[in-house]
Amino acid sequence: MRKPLFTVKTDALNADSVRTGETTVEFFQRQCAPRFVEYREWIEELFQDLPIEHCETFRGRLRSRDSAEFQAATFEMQLYRMLIRLGLDVEIEGDLPRTKKKIDFRVQNDRQSCFIEATVCGFGQGEFSDTDQEYDAITKLKKGLPNPHLDIWLKAEGHLKKHLSKSEIISPFKELLDRFTREEFEENSKLPWFYPEYILFEEKCKTEIRVGGWTLKGSLALPCSESGGQIHLPSRSGPADSSGPLLRSVQAKARHWSGTDLGQPFIVAVNNCHSEFHWDSDDASIKCALMGDPDAADHAIFQPALHRISGVIVVGNACMGAERGARVKLFRNGIKETPYFLHFLEEKQIFGNLLC
Repeated sequence: MRKPLFTVKTDALNADSVRTGETTVEFFQRQCAPRFVEYREWIEELFQDLPIEHCETFRGRLRSRDSAEFQAATFEMQLYRMLIRLGLDVEIEGDLPRTKKKIDFRVQNDRQSCFIEATVCGFGQGEFSDTDQEYDAITKLKKGLPNPHLDIWLKAEGHLKKHLSKSEIISPFKELLDRFTREEFEENSKLPWFYPEYILFEEKCKTEIRVGGWTLKGSLALPCSESGGQIHLPSRSGPADSSGPLLRSVQAKARHWSGTDLGQPFIVAVNNCHSEFHWDSDDASIKCALMGDPDAADHAIFQPALHRISGVIVVGNACMGAERGARVKLFRNGIKETPYFLHFLEEKQIFGNLLC
């Protein structure tokens, strides 16, 4: 057996959240929570199934400090597993004639073949996205105010690009809490604790921190428990368009290969990890991105910028263990040929079922 990806030390296992500066691999290999252990073992299995000559390249990518690179490499391993399970011959980054470029997969059966490029879009975008710096700031706040006498509801906008000191993040919220005892807050409350949104209309119950394009807003509410309050992790305002990252990601692949004559159908497989992405019943958001028309037919012609592409395999938000329930579907460019061995994907499938 080849060298494992994860080095698990049983004496260091715990269930802490992600630590500042920690890589995704480091996070998973110290986890003892069952769902993380199961995911870690599955990633290890995917890694061990790779051709031996590609293991070190994937090891480096998976151990990257860029969590998006971990997700991209994981998605490629998942695609490799899916294609192999379909009984296809799969070559990873094979040599191409008349170019030094490498393409992710050359895929074929005894009759047809195609090239597939994998990409991940929307990672770190959307309502639930944040940055390591924001995570560090919230961690400092929760540790600095471990037992507040009132609840603090947080709301974040934008992205924090610098690390804040303890005093920068704690002082405004300590001052906010000092404005009321629990009894005073309860007496002045116009609505009961189970409707905390009322505080949006009470300026004296709110505070905010602004750093560059990032804003953290805090609002007080009565806690559910008599023993004390808690700090609720930030929600994020303003759902973002999930079709934008999908289009930009596929466009980038089309542009990269625009000057190369591949001589075979060219497919892009994209994992849309945007936190706002969801499957419309009529695939409207995906058709809007690929065809420029949410009401387009399933085999409509792609937008001009995507003319180079024969088809796009869309996987819906398969990220960090959600692969089991993620959907996958092939969208074919109406003027291009795609191999028949992928046509079954024109009907939505469950991605996890294709990996087993």
